[in-house]
Amino acid sequence: MGVVRFSRIAAGVGFLFAAAAFHALAAGAQPSCNVPNAPARMLKPAAPVLPQAARDYGITGYVDVLVTLDERSHIVGVPVIQKSPSNLLSKPAIDAARATLYITQIVDCLPVAGKYTFTFEFRTPATPLPAITLAPYNP
Repeated sequence: MGVVRFSRIAAGVGFLFAAAAFHALAAGAQPSCNVPNAPARMLKPAAPVLPQAARDYGITGYVDVLVTLDERSHIVGVPVIQKSPSNLLSKPAIDAARATLYITQIVDCLPVAGKYTFTFEFRTPATPLPAITLAPYNP
C-alpha cells in the first residue's frame, strides 16, 4: 500500500514540476537542463531481415518509412512513404522501424512529438546489413 501511495505522490510532484517548467518557459525564462535542445535519434536501431527471395535475386533498393513519435518517444505510426522497385523490401523495413527504440527531439528541455523519415538502403549480398538513417520529415 505504501508503494502505491508513493508512486501517486511522485506522479503528482512530477506533474507539478512539469507544469511549473512549462509556465516558466512560456513566461520567457531560460530552460534549465543539461541538454536543452537535441535532435531525435535512434537509441537502439533494429536491422531488417532481408527475405531469402530478395537475396536469391539480388534485389536492392531504398525504402523510406515515416516514423511518427509522440512526446514520450512512443511510435504512433509507421507507413511506407517511398518504396523500392520491389515490394519484398517494404515489410522488413516497416518491421525494423517498429522494432527500433527512439528518443524524440528535445526543445527547450521538453520532449516534442515529431515525424521522421527512416531510410533503409538494402545493398547487395556482399554487404548484407542495410544503411539506416533517421531525418526530420520534410514533405
